[in-house]
Amino acid sequence: QLKHKDGTGINVILNVSAVRDEEGNVLYSSSIWRDITDLKQVQEALATSERLHRTLTETLPHIIWLADADGQVTFLNRAWYKLTGLTAEESMGTGWVKAVHPDDVAPLLARWEKAYTYGQDYQGECRFLTADGSERTFSFIGTPVRDEMGKVVNWVGINIDITEEREARKALHESKRQLNTRAQQQAAVARIGHIALGEVNQRQLFEKVVEVVADTLQSPFCKVLELLPSGEEMVLQAGVGWQAGVEPGRTTLKADLSTLAGYTLAANEAVIVDQLDQETRFASPPLLLAHG
Repeated sequence: QLKHKDGTGINVILNVSAVRDEEGNVLYSSSIWRDITDLKQVQEALATSERLHRTLTETLPHIIWLADADGQVTFLNRAWYKLTGLTAEESMGTGWVKAVHPDDVAPLLARWEKAYTYGQDYQGECRFLTADGSERTFSFIGTPVRDEMGKVVNWVGINIDITEEREARKALHESKRQLNTRAQQQAAVARIGHIALGEVNQRQLFEKVVEVVADTLQSPFCKVLELLPSGEEMVLQAGVGWQAGVEPGRTTLKADLSTLAGYTLAANEAVIVDQLDQETRFASPPLLLAHG
């Protein structure tokens, strides 16, 4: 570095070469001084920019990745290694697939291959397996980087953890569903109350009740059973969805613990059955079995 006459520093490169005679003897030397201040400033700016970009990618909580034109991953930032526990050697190329949830591997690779083959944007959602064995859901997007001729030279992408967001959306959806169900049930109770206040007999009321309940619960079957004085049998007072031959007031069922109705009476609380064909607390209701 030299000092300019105005006091500022300038960067120069010095080339010294010997000038020789025909016999190879040095006659004198030639010196060429070239001002490379602008070049030096550009190099320093590039180095600073690279440091800033690397600092940014390494401190972001999101996963930043780079891939070549053939879809081989060439860079992953620190967030990836912290999430998956994989090393750089394990992750480069297509090694990153080891951290993808098994159910998501095939569709994800198919989408990625289509993207880098045709130079299309690459986006969607998938699950990654974490270092502790749990899974996280990510939204991802990859964009091709092209040269001045429009040819894809590499890819840059970002993966964002949306696990909590998805869980919040799911919880909100479930909350809305429960509120809607509760509103439908309250409306059904109001309808039944309105019917009961009308001029109907007990049989007509029961028939209206099973219709309203079946409609509200979107169930093909519903029935009202009355326990007979003997305590051993119940008679069907009303029902919907049953085949011909099942007559209200005449069809009877046992009321012992081997039946769903008898078990429910003994339990004195609601009995919920998840899989009727796998139930072991009581035998499957004969009416349901008779109707498939």
